[in-house]
Amino acid sequence: GVRSAVAQARARGARVLVLRGPPAGLVPREVEELFRNLRELKARGHTIIFIDHKLEEVLAIADTITVLRQGRTVATVDPAEVTAHELAELMVGSELPTPSTEARVADDHVTLAVRDLSVLDESDRPTLDRVSLDVHRGEIVGVAGVEGNGQGELIEAILGLRQTSGG
Repeated sequence: GVRSAVAQARARGARVLVLRGPPAGLVPREVEELFRNLRELKARGHTIIFIDHKLEEVLAIADTITVLRQGRTVATVDPAEVTAHELAELMVGSELPTPSTEARVADDHVTLAVRDLSVLDESDRPTLDRVSLDVHRGEIVGVAGVEGNGQGELIEAILGLRQTSGG
């Protein structure tokens, strides 16, 4: 992982480290430990190039931020003088829409009803087994789970892109 790569670089006497963000599986405590190690290396004179798309992490660790778009430098900024929103706008090249702050309340109108939806895999084993849910007007529904546990099949079945075996 990243920690062993950093340790190897230190052991070999590397003066420049190029890292591509913390692995997705690290918990916040582990990310902070990694950042503490990087700050120690910086204090000892190492140069660190940290490539990441998580803007809050970039703001937390970088002394200087360079934004690339389509392989070209579009800006170099001081993290103390820029926000994550401003970085995102530099990344996409235009002003981002401002999310609506007006209150929205879900009502009783059912926009989508799924009843006993089942999907079989290539071996005729269920990847979805009698899934039911209602989505009401004005409601946001999140489907969570470990990757590969039926989320993709659920979306594809709802969109009509995957054959169902029931429901």
